Amino acid sequence: MNENNEQPLLITADALASLLSVSVRTIRAWQKEGRIPFVKLSRGTVRFSVLSVMEALEQRTVAARKVR
Repeated sequence: MNENNEQPLLITADALASLLSVSVRTIRAWQKEGRIPFVKLSRGTVRFSVLSVMEALEQRTVAARKVR
């Protein structure tokens, strides 16, 4: 939960792909590789927390900058 005790916003792979300007195929690949967190609601139903995904991508970006 966030600071306001509100539920995190969960969105579909399509919506996340649009938000990040990547393909749904890329989102699915990142999900399978464990690059981004996801919530499995039922068989075949997956959602993504925007905040969690953005944090995960930011951590990867910071880590990549340190390697250079």
